[in-house]
Amino acid sequence: MAANDGTAGTYPEVLDRLREIGLLEEQTLLAETSELFLTDAASTLNAIQEAFASGDSGSLERAAHRLKGAALNLGVQSIALPTKLLEENARRGEFAGGPEAIATIERELADVGRWLRDLAAHPPT
Repeated sequence: MAANDGTAGTYPEVLDRLREIGLLEEQTLLAETSELFLTDAASTLNAIQEAFASGDSGSLERAAHRLKGAALNLGVQSIALPTKLLEENARRGEFAGGPEAIATIERELADVGRWLRDLAAHPPT
């Protein structure tokens, strides 16, 4: 049994999206794309945290929009949904629910990061 057989069900929407865009057949490209997403997502999460802490709704909206788009490109709904909430609230100048959304994004980014790295190392057969 491959290492990711037990975890592939963890993010079925991501697996479907990766299959749809042909990344599962290209292990090197999958690894590169995954690392690019994770590096950019971590940087953008930093921007989200800074914007939230400083009360800068415009920067928060832009950073949340960026991360939401990147997550949707790979089918990572578990990150796209809380970033959408942050984006919509920031657009209205509201910060309610921000700490919970940011904590969810942090947790999901760590989880999906481990999963993507494992998937890149052991693609499904």
